[in-house]
Amino acid sequence: MSARHTPRGPPDIYIAVGTIVTRDKEHMDQDPNLDIEKAFSIDFPVDHVEDACREDTKPDYRRTTVTAIDTDNKDILALFGYDQNSKPTADDLIYYTYLRIGVEGLCALSSFKVEDQAWGGDHDQALFAIFKHILQDGDGVMWVEHDPVAKELFVRVDRSKIVSHGKLSIGRMLCKIHIWRSTADVNACRPFYEALSAVDDEYEIWRQIVVSKPQPRWKFVQPNTFLKDDGTVELRDYEVNNVGIIESFFERKI
Repeated sequence: MSARHTPRGPPDIYIAVGTIVTRDKEHMDQDPNLDIEKAFSIDFPVDHVEDACREDTKPDYRRTTVTAIDTDNKDILALFGYDQNSKPTADDLIYYTYLRIGVEGLCALSSFKVEDQAWGGDHDQALFAIFKHILQDGDGVMWVEHDPVAKELFVRVDRSKIVSHGKLSIGRMLCKIHIWRSTADVNACRPFYEALSAVDDEYEIWRQIVVSKPQPRWKFVQPNTFLKDDGTVELRDYEVNNVGIIESFFERKI
């Protein structure tokens, strides 16, 4: 499976916290000065939407979905150093966020068990449901191109429709789930969510392509902070490789 920002290259993909290593050849051709190797990573995984219909739901679903909705808020992005002069720019970051929604929605299909008609993984069902909702409700903001010969999938995003269609689509979904959760209306929520979670027709074809081309698991390298004798705090980074992971855990003394 491939997508316009799917990580490629070495067998192992190392990701420092706060940074996602990506490649977007088409965009690089448009802007050769764009340093997309430092594209910001939005924390999008969410709890199962079905949980949001129950009284014991966790707050992660609403919090992270609201994050996706607020991705285009440039005042917030500016607080983290992203504007029209940064690399990537604020507009690029918004675009990457929607590409990631599409790619993660497709990758989530790898945990769907056809025999049991059940989902594995912690967040995959919700990721796929949100992705499918945008495909069906987003009026062309996102679509998937399927190359049956090469057995490849390409996620496409229309930049011009991200705010006018993509954001509104996510908002409609969140509004419904929030109302149903607040009123404990499981009977309304369940058919809505189950329809979005169904893997049939073209989605089953996509699933077969995804599972036939498994992606390497990401490895996270975390920095550590150290309180020095003079009262200052040192932030220590590590190399993005296996040695860096070991050093990070060793110096954390856990």
